[in-house]
Amino acid sequence: MLARLAEELEEETDHVYRRVLDLSLSSWVLAQPTVDALKDAPLTELGSALGNPEHLARLQRLEPLLRQHYGRVEADSDKASISPDRGQPRLV
Repeated sequence: MLARLAEELEEETDHVYRRVLDLSLSSWVLAQPTVDALKDAPLTELGSALGNPEHLARLQRLEPLLRQHYGRVEADSDKASISPDRGQPRLV
């Protein structure tokens, strides 16, 4: 599948694999309420979206939920560093 995608994108398979992995990890780390609050702003526009007062107000209201989410991400990261076999990247 990656080879076919690489062919379509006219890129090396290794590069496409890294991009897919980065996307997977980013989607796991970025809490869904954050994506919802930013109204699916593309990553390239994330900086300007965060500067939007309306989006910022939504995120501030979600702060307790986001802290809980990132606490779980940090705990998962700690587990992965303790047990290398659990630190395998996963595609979402």
